[in-house]
Amino acid sequence: ASSASSSSMYGELFLQDCVMSACRWFSMFGWAEGIKSVTSPTDLRERVGYGVGRSTGKQRSNIKASKGLLLEMLSHICGRLPPGIPLNLPPSATPSERVNLQYNIYSTILIFIKGLGGLLWGMLPESLLDYQDFLQWRRDNDTEGSVLYPTSKAEFDEWSQQTWTHLTMQIIKVLILPQVSNRVPKYLRDAASALEPFGSNIYSVPERVLLAWLNHHYHTQKSVVYGEGATVCDKTVVTFDVDLMDSTVLACALAAYCPFLVDTHIRRMYTEPTSPEQCTHNALVVVEALRHIGFDYDFEPHNIYSPNPVSLILLCGYLYHQLPLFAPKTTIAFEGLIHTTVSQKVRLQNPSSKSLVYKVILRGPGSEAFSVGCQGKNIVLPGHKSMEIDVVFYGRYLQPTSASLLFVARGGRATSGSTLSFKLEAVVTAAKPQTKKLLAAPLYECQLVDLDVASPFQEGGEFKIRLCESGDKTLFTSPNSKARKLRPKSPVLIPTSALQQRSSDKMNLFHSTLSSVTLEPGQPTAIPLRFIPVRMEPRHCAVVLSNERLGELVLSVTASVRLPYPTLPRSSFHHSGTFLNEQTKTLHLQACAGEVVQEQLVIHSKNSAFEDAVLEISKWGMSNSELKRRLLSQSLNYAALTTAIANLTLVDHLATRNDNLPEQSDCLELSVETNDPHFKCPLAVSVPAHFNGSAVLPVEFLAKEEGQYECHLVLHSQHDTRLYVIESTVMSQEKSTELEFETPAMQPLTQEIPLVNPSTVDWPLKTTLSCRGFSGPAKVTVKALKTTCYPLTFAPKKEGTFTGELRLVNTNNSAEHCFQLKGVARKPLAQDYITLRTQAKKCLTHTLHVPNYNERTAVFRVESDLDFISGPDTVRIEGEDVVDYPLTVLPKQQGEFSGALVFVACAQAISRSHSSLYTVPYEPGESRGGEGAAPHHIWFHLTCVVDPAPPDHVIPINCHVLSSATTQLTIVNSSKSSVVLDVMVEGHGLTGPKSLELEPLGEAAYPLVFSPLFTGKMKGRVVFNGSDDGEFWYQLQLTALDPKPSTLPTALCELGRSFQQTIAISNPLGHSVTFACQCSNTKHFIATGDSDGQVTVPSNSSIEVPVLFKPSSVGKGEHNAEISFTNEELGTHVFILQGQGLKPSRMDPTLISANLHSNAVHIVSFTNPLDTAALFSVFLKGSHLEHFCLMMKQSRGILLHPGVCLDIPVMFAPEVMLRHNISLYVVADRGADLDSITWEYPIVGEPELRPFSPKSAFRLSCQAKDRLEQTLEVSLVHSAVTQSSAPNHPSSPGGPRGTSAELKDEEFTHQLVCASGDLASIVEHSVGIKLVQKMKKASEIALVFSVVFAPPKQFSCAAELVVRGSRGGVWRFPVHLSATPAAPDDIITLKALGLNKETQLGFRLTSMHEHPVAFTAHLAPGSDSDITVSPMSGALAPINTLGTLFCVSYKPTTYGRDHHARLLVQTENNQWSYRLVGKPPSYSPPRQTQSRIDSMSPILIPHTPKNFVRDKLRIAVMDLP
Repeated sequence: ASSASSSSMYGELFLQDCVMSACRWFSMFGWAEGIKSVTSPTDLRERVGYGVGRSTGKQRSNIKASKGLLLEMLSHICGRLPPGIPLNLPPSATPSERVNLQYNIYSTILIFIKGLGGLLWGMLPESLLDYQDFLQWRRDNDTEGSVLYPTSKAEFDEWSQQTWTHLTMQIIKVLILPQVSNRVPKYLRDAASALEPFGSNIYSVPERVLLAWLNHHYHTQKSVVYGEGATVCDKTVVTFDVDLMDSTVLACALAAYCPFLVDTHIRRMYTEPTSPEQCTHNALVVVEALRHIGFDYDFEPHNIYSPNPVSLILLCGYLYHQLPLFAPKTTIAFEGLIHTTVSQKVRLQNPSSKSLVYKVILRGPGSEAFSVGCQGKNIVLPGHKSMEIDVVFYGRYLQPTSASLLFVARGGRATSGSTLSFKLEAVVTAAKPQTKKLLAAPLYECQLVDLDVASPFQEGGEFKIRLCESGDKTLFTSPNSKARKLRPKSPVLIPTSALQQRSSDKMNLFHSTLSSVTLEPGQPTAIPLRFIPVRMEPRHCAVVLSNERLGELVLSVTASVRLPYPTLPRSSFHHSGTFLNEQTKTLHLQACAGEVVQEQLVIHSKNSAFEDAVLEISKWGMSNSELKRRLLSQSLNYAALTTAIANLTLVDHLATRNDNLPEQSDCLELSVETNDPHFKCPLAVSVPAHFNGSAVLPVEFLAKEEGQYECHLVLHSQHDTRLYVIESTVMSQEKSTELEFETPAMQPLTQEIPLVNPSTVDWPLKTTLSCRGFSGPAKVTVKALKTTCYPLTFAPKKEGTFTGELRLVNTNNSAEHCFQLKGVARKPLAQDYITLRTQAKKCLTHTLHVPNYNERTAVFRVESDLDFISGPDTVRIEGEDVVDYPLTVLPKQQGEFSGALVFVACAQAISRSHSSLYTVPYEPGESRGGEGAAPHHIWFHLTCVVDPAPPDHVIPINCHVLSSATTQLTIVNSSKSSVVLDVMVEGHGLTGPKSLELEPLGEAAYPLVFSPLFTGKMKGRVVFNGSDDGEFWYQLQLTALDPKPSTLPTALCELGRSFQQTIAISNPLGHSVTFACQCSNTKHFIATGDSDGQVTVPSNSSIEVPVLFKPSSVGKGEHNAEISFTNEELGTHVFILQGQGLKPSRMDPTLISANLHSNAVHIVSFTNPLDTAALFSVFLKGSHLEHFCLMMKQSRGILLHPGVCLDIPVMFAPEVMLRHNISLYVVADRGADLDSITWEYPIVGEPELRPFSPKSAFRLSCQAKDRLEQTLEVSLVHSAVTQSSAPNHPSSPGGPRGTSAELKDEEFTHQLVCASGDLASIVEHSVGIKLVQKMKKASEIALVFSVVFAPPKQFSCAAELVVRGSRGGVWRFPVHLSATPAAPDDIITLKALGLNKETQLGFRLTSMHEHPVAFTAHLAPGSDSDITVSPMSGALAPINTLGTLFCVSYKPTTYGRDHHARLLVQTENNQWSYRLVGKPPSYSPPRQTQSRIDSMSPILIPHTPKNFVRDKLRIAVMDLP
């Protein structure tokens, strides 16, 4: 029983898994509209219906048919509805009709499934109905009593559930799985057994296709995925449950189409899982891989390791259809430099009418190097549209990179597109070095270099170091050599292929002691490199830094090879002046000018420098144990050297290492080259190729001039280069240099004499100095190849001239050089500069330290040009001693005084002069040189700063600003002689006489005037000098008060008018000031200053501020005000204003112009000027009332409050061409107690007439700077008709006016008015009009004008000729003025000096006036850009001057045609035009020249001859030992 129970439970679980798998598939892919949740097969039944609800008879009109999920699913899977089911189902009117229709539909579906091979035995259509519909069907078919059908709802639900489950499974079998066999790959068509209909009695053809597909990929991919050595079960997939539960088969299928999943996911799986945990792990990896590539399939890991055949068949079928879409069909290539960005565009096009949704995914081992803007997001591609997506590649590694770009279709609809896959392949073609280092190394010498590198990455890491080197100069250059020639400044690039090649040598000449280096962002790091050159050729090395996570960096080192260090020569030294410096490996020769020196050099076959270099290179490739082994076996030198020479392809050198070769068996040929023509030697030398072989090289030297000569002998073969250095010193018999020193006495002067030793031997020098006053070191050593300075000091103690000599002797060879010395001692400087500070009339004592520089005791006489200092007249000072001298200072007046205090050792006179400090003349018979120099004297420079004594009196003075106050100071003379005092006045605004004369025992008044400019308290003083008692002074306490108020005259103004007064505001200061303006009565007085109530006055000037007075009553009334202007510096200026109102008189006339037979309205504004409200009346009065009209509804009793404006419209309608006069009266009624006030406004009406239209205007046209004389005749048409008949003649141009006789006696005036205000000035200067004749023609008057049109510049404008009659009337005639462009004033031709070379030409231009005129200059449109002009703006000089200079520049950039431009220089009223022609240079093709071969050896060092004359003037060249 328990076994049966467990078997039944397993069957239920198995059936439940099958049902869930089917529902999962139908939910995702069953409908065209997208995903619909189906959790049970009965969901299809519950949602099927053709009527919305069950309706009654009253609701039949609302019934409409609707398809259920089952029909929609079948239509989506099959592409159409099953046969027998109409596309448009009719609505059901009754429940019976609806149930009957459903029954027929289900019956048709079952028949359709059976026809496709479905096993539906025992399945009835009524079991698919809803329970209520099932009851209705039984009632309609009289089967209620049948025992074959369920009797309860529970029984029916169980029966219906089984039917629906079986139906869904058969739909999968006959409709879904056969889609697999519709598309069979070619590699499966060969397996005929998989496609035979009767090939198996268990599986159908689609199932066998799936099994064959899985087996194919498993057997072809397992060795690729898991490796050749991996233990993978060799099985055949025959079931969809047990054989798939370990997930290895599914993983191989994924690897076949998505190989990038192998490294990221599949390699983590167990190849032969033996436990449930391992199977679970594999299932998790497979599900994760599917989600990684965006598979939209609801699948969990337990569906694999707990397999259900239905679930896995559906999964395999989905993979069979979708995985081939993930195989890339198109490859997108990227090529670029490392650490640069390359972008490509992917174009997607939607041919359908519905939108497609894709999810963008980047996958693959190199996906991090690619980026897409919409990566990981869904994009919507509208119907019949296309979209471009940017794919960006950023190369961080030198190796090729690949990835897959997937556009995974989303939405699960029929209209959803297929998944698109693109393969991205990127290749880094070249690398731009992050750091470039240039290195110069001597041949065979190890050169150390630190290669600085800064990490460009945002984070740090450890980088492996790899060196790639080559001697090919074209290897590390840009691949595009043609582009490099065209663009020489393009950066040097290293091809990626060069970074993966090795040198032709098997050993590297570059070596790094580090295998890796750690780089941190923002911190430069040095990588040490070593380089040993073995050939005279440049070497290139690329250092590649690699980090698997961050990327790679490329550094470049270019090494140039110099000549090797000198080889130690061997010689027998035939010449006595020849010696060898073993430290510098230099052979030194010494000779006189014209002497021939011959020596012999011994050349050995062995090159020790080369062997040492090769041996060091060989050690780089040895491990520590290998190096230790060879040292112990003593085989390091020979074995390592032999191996290294072979690896470096230097086999020729092996011959020199064969000790058993006989002498003269073979020779090593060495060419000889020298860089100095003074040295002669053979062009080649043969050295026996034996270990101890040697040869002799003769060298001969001859120089006719003295100097230092250096020769480089270069011996060169194919693999051997040696350098021998010979230095030769050529001397003359005698050398002498003159040096002259000049300094004040007792002031030492030191001169550094440079001694240059160009040789390689130190010079020990001994000095002999024979000159009084000079001193220096007794010995000095000049290092080899260095410059040493010899300090020579000249320190004279007296004035005079001293001569002597300085000898420098080389103790090595007794060579000497002599300097002739001359020292000139001028007058001594001051012993000290002393500054004393004291107070006037106060005694100060100071002690001076006076030295005696002589060896003998001396008596000094003391003299000074300052009369207020005193002290002993003489002072005795022992030899080379210092004594204290007391000095007393008693000044009588303040100030700063300077002078000298001189101590003379003999009786000398000193000039007392304030202009010069002192003068010490020589006595007759004294000598000026050596011991007979001028007598010894010492002097001090004294500066006395004397502060003033306390004031005698303090006097306060007060005064208003902008006024003056005089104070009398009484000065008394207590002496019996007359005194004239010098007066010094200090203080703001203080003035007074500069001197004051006092009688004996008398007194006088000194007038002191205080005139302040600004307010405030300040101090001043008056100082009196000249009395016997010294100076005395008075301190002044000054107070500047605000200015006094000013009263302006009474302003008289009529009521209704305004009267303007001006207030003068002065600013005596040196900067502008701003006053704040305030008025106490703004109703009647208005100060029109700035808008913010401030007035700014410039420096040292004054302005007038206007003040408007508007009375509000007759008489004085309240017409008083105070206006104040306040400033912090100048105080407050108060002005008192008074006004008086007068009765109004006649106002100014108002002109109204109107066209004849028309009207015009003019507004007369009236403002109530009274201080109270009043009633006003308005009326017109005059003799021409018929032509005027007051356009007001109410003209009487108009109430106006104070300040309220009343606009009075007056219309004028003229009928005759006469002037009409009338008056407008405004009367104010102020009541019975006050008189009325009347304002009269005269109005003048003036008719106008325009006889012509603007199209018929007079036209005046001529060329600018030309002259046009023309006559214009205008007609003033008149008629004798009366005013009543005027309307019947509207076409009369002149209108009714009067008789022609009256018009003939009338006078006319004319004026030309320009319509444009900007051109009014030029029109005024260009047109002259004069009335020359007045004629009578019938009923009209004709006026003839003489017109002169002389335009100075080009312009065009409209104007009017206005004619006015003396009796009134205005005629306006349109005139059009046109000045066309003038002919060029001049033609300027500029001939180019060459292509891209500027040619300039200048000319001058003056204005037409006696003052400067502003101008602008420009080139007309269409001018060539190769021609320019300057200046573009400025001022033209007056007519009587040279003129303003204009510069025209021409710089052609191409050959061929001439260049043209038009220059316009314009002022307000004038214009000048110039035609500019640029002539380009003629083109001459380059001539072909033959190639030239330069046979100069590149290893020779160029010799630069020395300038010995310059060297002898600057330094002393010493003899070599």
